[in-house]
Amino acid sequence: MERPEDSPVWIKYYAGANLAALAVLSRPAELAHRRLADYFWSTGRWVRGGPGVIRALARVPARQWERVLAELAGVGWVQGRGGLRHAAVRGVWLEAKRYRRKKQSAGAQGAEATRKQWRRRQGSARAVPGRGKARAKAMPQPGCQGTAGAAPGPVPLQDSTAPDQTVNAERLPRSGSPRGQEARGEADFMAELREVCETWRAGSSQAELANWGGWWRNRYREDPGKMRRVLADVRSLVKEGRIMESPGAAAVDLWGRLP
Repeated sequence: MERPEDSPVWIKYYAGANLAALAVLSRPAELAHRRLADYFWSTGRWVRGGPGVIRALARVPARQWERVLAELAGVGWVQGRGGLRHAAVRGVWLEAKRYRRKKQSAGAQGAEATRKQWRRRQGSARAVPGRGKARAKAMPQPGCQGTAGAAPGPVPLQDSTAPDQTVNAERLPRSGSPRGQEARGEADFMAELREVCETWRAGSSQAELANWGGWWRNRYREDPGKMRRVLADVRSLVKEGRIMESPGAAAVDLWGRLP
């Protein structure tokens, strides 16, 4: 079942209120109500195609349909335009859409603020002789290709789960090569990073590590606890649909804010 791009991926569901409101329904009618509501919440469309199609989705036998239909009418379902509609169900969906648009707008504003902040830092670095090159290494530009301190172009990736393997192109001059338990901790962190990237956008983890891998690794080696908090916040932003540019760009902003 394909979900329209502008449809919300979740809705606010008040379990206690719904449990009380649906207590008057028989089991077939309650199942029908929940399935019809779920269909609309996931597609933004009412079920069409006649009673047979609606019964099939609601899993109601034909012999019980008239009785179930009467029960559904008692909790707000009305017939019209070849299907069943429910004003409150649509209201919950519209509320979720408004909240999603609000968070997307906030995410876009946050990304723009990050870009402006980076531009100001670049301008400040150019104003002080000898600092521009150092600043460029310490703060990769959002959306740039390649990692800090590496030659331009894609970074060849290695298996981040192998404790004794490091990606030389990802290192800054001050970065060391972790070993033993420290390396395993870093490998676990990078594996979690891949998972977060794939949750944000399927297939994006390879590009994320190519563009931001060195920055993620070196910040982790600098302060593992802080970097895990940054990744946890990035995961929350992904779940809220607030990552507009990339997880790496959001992490740069969070690293500068978190203590």
